[in-house]
Amino acid sequence: MGTGLFWRRMSFIGWQMRQYMICRKNLRKEYGDSVQMDGYDIDYGNQVLTLKLGSLGTYVINNQTPNRQIWLSSPVSGPARFDWDVATKSWIYRRTKANLLQLLEEELQQLCAKPIDLS
Repeated sequence: MGTGLFWRRMSFIGWQMRQYMICRKNLRKEYGDSVQMDGYDIDYGNQVLTLKLGSLGTYVINNQTPNRQIWLSSPVSGPARFDWDVATKSWIYRRTKANLLQLLEEELQQLCAKPIDLS
């Protein structure tokens, strides 16, 4: 692998990790405290973000570095694989054109009756 390709991949992985950490921070601090839900928990490890919403279900967001994708398992919309869209600078599900962060915001608001901003 050439040096330029190596650093582009490392930059891409680093960007993904920052997005995860921003998402995790917003979910834990700003949202988790306001929802007041039994069984609410968020965990991040091994490139997997797990959001438990008690009896409402569990979200799993998995960073698939070899595929350059983010996989989502949602209790509302089911499984989806998101690819990075350079034009919109966002993660897009090719089948439905859904934006990952917008989808999460809509579903969490639907389930928890509270708006959230993950951007």
